[in-house]
Amino acid sequence: MKSAKLALCLSILYSVSYSAGQTVKPIQWQYAEYKQGVLPDGALFYRFISPTTDISAKNFKEFAEKLSIKNTISSENLTIFNYLGGFGWELVSCQRSVTQLGYAGNVVSDNCTFKKQVTSK
Repeated sequence: MKSAKLALCLSILYSVSYSAGQTVKPIQWQYAEYKQGVLPDGALFYRFISPTTDISAKNFKEFAEKLSIKNTISSENLTIFNYLGGFGWELVSCQRSVTQLGYAGNVVSDNCTFKKQVTSK
């Protein structure tokens, strides 16, 4: 019974969306990355990359200044996430990666992907 109702609802939505020769534009997205990590020598790095921006810094204070973030909180990630969310960026995923550089050591980084709907002009 539930599957029959679902099928009916989907067929109604489909017929309404595509009736009268109407075309539906697919949603377009922009993507961005926020990375923070530690280099083998212990140095930190922060980077934000989007279609229009590429900002990097060696400490969070400098990074926040480059992004013009006025209100930082104790959590660096929450500061960045709230800041980017204010511009329409939605967090898609975060994962930690470890890249081995042979005898030099490892680069450990947190890599977060964001998306934002492209607005038509």
